[in-house]
Amino acid sequence: MTLSTPLSRLALVATIFLTLISTALAGDRALLNAIGYSEDGRYFAFEEFGVQDGSGFAYSNIYLIDIAEDKWVEGSPYRVRSEEEMTPLHVIRAQAASQAFADLEAYGIVTPADMIAFQADGEPEIDETRIAFNVPGFMGPAPRDQMYEIALDIFKAPSTEPCVDYMGQEPMGFAVNLTDLDGNTDRIYEDGHIPKSRGCPITYRPSAVFMPFQSYSLDHAVLLVSVWAHGFEGPDRRFIVVPL
Repeated sequence: MTLSTPLSRLALVATIFLTLISTALAGDRALLNAIGYSEDGRYFAFEEFGVQDGSGFAYSNIYLIDIAEDKWVEGSPYRVRSEEEMTPLHVIRAQAASQAFADLEAYGIVTPADMIAFQADGEPEIDETRIAFNVPGFMGPAPRDQMYEIALDIFKAPSTEPCVDYMGQEPMGFAVNLTDLDGNTDRIYEDGHIPKSRGCPITYRPSAVFMPFQSYSLDHAVLLVSVWAHGFEGPDRRFIVVPL
């Protein structure tokens, strides 16, 4: 799949660079930028970015995910990290976008990602393991009388990382339960083994739900989960995708 027109290329570049001049707050709490979907909804791309605690190095990681197979596409993620503290975050993000551009173009990532639910970090008095939402309608906001609900279960899980030796704490895994509009609940994801890429997780939080722009079903919807893991100066936040 390729982008055949200058406007298509321009749209993709604009999507990637839309928020390049923004900066992360202090601490290694990665921020999230949803880049978009392929036209058929099979592929989803997003960026996590921020400044590492301890070193102060800026970083940007761009992920391109095959939703149908629930895995990264070959070559993903595209990671760039500064080698000195003076390199601005927007420069690192531009480098990561440039590195990922050819594959984002090849997979046709041109459809905007519609954020239909979000848990902000500063939001008070919420259940940090749950998020409720509905699919927006044709003629206005999403109905509120019936809602989907996502609930996370968090539990100790095996890992290849010696987390107890390093941190004195067993690593935590998670599972995702999705309740539909009729009240039926299915477990749609459950950790069996924590991958090395997560490090030593402490906890998880459902952060956002995305679906392709002008989509009216959960066929290609994804949940972005915040993963809080042990870092150099405290918990670090990264993101993972769970297809719904």
